[in-house]
Amino acid sequence: MLISLPHGLDLGGVTTWAVQLANGLVDRGRGVGLLVHPRGVDQPAAPTSLDPRVMRIEPEGWPSMHHIEGDLSPFLPAYRDAVRRLADDAGAPVVLMPNILGDSYGIAAALSLTDFDRVRVLGWQHTDSDYDTGLLLRFEPMISKYVAIDERAIGVLGAKLPHRRSDITTVRHGVRVPYLAPERREPLEGRPIRLVYTGRIEHFQKRVLSFAYLSDELTTRGIRHEIVVVGDGPAAAEFDALIESRPSVVRRPMAGADEIESWLRRSDAFVLGSRFEGLCISRIEAMAHGCVPLVTSVNSGAATGIEPGVSGLIVDAQPDDDERAVGLALADAVQRFIGSDRHSMAIAAWNAALSRFSIDAHIEGVSRVLDEIGMSEPRPWRASWPCAFSFSPNSPGCSG
Repeated sequence: MLISLPHGLDLGGVTTWAVQLANGLVDRGRGVGLLVHPRGVDQPAAPTSLDPRVMRIEPEGWPSMHHIEGDLSPFLPAYRDAVRRLADDAGAPVVLMPNILGDSYGIAAALSLTDFDRVRVLGWQHTDSDYDTGLLLRFEPMISKYVAIDERAIGVLGAKLPHRRSDITTVRHGVRVPYLAPERREPLEGRPIRLVYTGRIEHFQKRVLSFAYLSDELTTRGIRHEIVVVGDGPAAAEFDALIESRPSVVRRPMAGADEIESWLRRSDAFVLGSRFEGLCISRIEAMAHGCVPLVTSVNSGAATGIEPGVSGLIVDAQPDDDERAVGLALADAVQRFIGSDRHSMAIAAWNAALSRFSIDAHIEGVSRVLDEIGMSEPRPWRASWPCAFSFSPNSPGCSG
């Protein structure tokens, strides 16, 4: 398997997932490579631990995929070499998985023309967004199989590709889940409720400034609280300036897995105000440690596996809401959570993670998909069609 990371090893769920998947697959004897593109200038690097058996391809001099204007040629030689090396070693086709950006799929389309006997393409739907769906529809002729983020998304994608329904499946994401149930948190009497967020500090998707407004609303309601935000990103400076006068909100720098788990075990609830999400690895990690998720869910997979009122709470916020409105909605959810049986919800969240989102089950599911694709017929892109997804800046529809 070859996994394309067009944003590089940046801080985000796709990176975390790709590294865990690659490590798990090589542990099971599969050949795996990561094609690592440059990170954006404002994107922090993710703390990762990549198994040395994973082939890491990271050529110097690659341009950002956001600025190539339809020219895929800088990337094709390294991709083609990696495909041929893995295919020759395995004596079988290589499953190439593009991610995130349209031109990642464009590279796969080009390879399906020149190396159609060696490559099969897996389309993985990370978010239920118009952009992600648009890529999967545009490049349908060369995609061998689809993995949707959850069961609901299978139906949505199947309705758009009725002739490919049998090629659409889902594989539940996986994280490390402790086999022992989480310990009971301290009673709230005499201490603030502890809320945590781990991930990118970013506006459009994550709406992180909502945590400052959440603090304001909780203070107005007389609810003692502590909000710890662990991460970095393009909105970090603005976030830090906003919380400077809000002592109940603190931001910690990016942390490794052990430190993240420590914050999750300490906290009562995980807060997420995102406009859209995939399954959100951070949220699943929180559930694994009995940190109850309070999350938005519209046009999102972030609520998958959550039974509202039992293993988490759904925040009443819409995609068009600004960060102030999301903060108010989060405060309503926090107040409901305080009035609930918090320990029962923590146990239910952990149980849901253990039964639905174990990393071992995820690796096994992906392995089955790889075996199925490996036995499928080639699906070469049409030579008369452009492979690239993006165009010159003066063309309509320009997009990376």
